[in-house]
Amino acid sequence: MRADCARRTGAREVVKDFRGSVCGREVLKAAMTQLLLFYTRMLELLKRAGPEAAALVRDAVTVPSIMYEIKKYNR
Repeated sequence: MRADCARRTGAREVVKDFRGSVCGREVLKAAMTQLLLFYTRMLELLKRAGPEAAALVRDAVTVPSIMYEIKKYNR
């Protein structure tokens, strides 16, 4: 799944730059939260765009699964 690969790549880059510090986790969490906001907006626009776009929404990664990934960085 491309979204999961992108998340892992982003996390790996932050860990490399911040060496796993608390600051690095906060940066990663803030970036993923911002991406979630954009993603949610995109899904809302797709829902209004017609039946073909609605099919994309059905196949999209769910917002709760993204939130779960973000919460993993709270630990």
